Amino acid sequence: MVFRFLFVPVLLLLVTDMLRLIDKEIAEKFATSPGNPYRTIYSEKVNSDGSISLVEVGKENINDIIQAYKDSTDIAQIVAYYNSTGDESVLNRMVPQYGDFTELPKSFADMLQLRIDSLKFFEALPVDVRQKFNNDANVFFSTAGSKDWIENLGPVIDKYGSKDKPIEPIEPIKESAGE
Repeated sequence: MVFRFLFVPVLLLLVTDMLRLIDKEIAEKFATSPGNPYRTIYSEKVNSDGSISLVEVGKENINDIIQAYKDSTDIAQIVAYYNSTGDESVLNRMVPQYGDFTELPKSFADMLQLRIDSLKFFEALPVDVRQKFNNDANVFFSTAGSKDWIENLGPVIDKYGSKDKPIEPIEPIKESAGE
């Protein structure tokens, strides 16, 4: 009987030591670098030949960025705020969006290519149409879908669109409170 009581703790110690050795060997064999704690910030620069390149403009501490959102993501604080105020909007701050987003850029390079293609589209418009948007692609794309945008694109729509099926302006999404 005494043998059993001594054997079990000794066996547990041996097994624990063996597991520590195995864990240490595995950790040494598969150890990885935790990465760089800083994120490099880049900005666009237009070169003398007109090409665009990315240049490093600074660094950010990733942990500081993560910690800045700590309070707003703490479920205990969110529920406590709801319990103290009864404000349901704190539980669902964003309106759900449904749609086909498969054509959105999947990487930064895809996004830059989309931007370049969009600028080429704007530059291919007739001069008189571009002048209606102050020769500014940002104005053109920020008003896309509005009634003014469609009216300013008149010559292009007449050339490529169908007069039987006019292009309708896109109504902006209206956010309703409490959803």
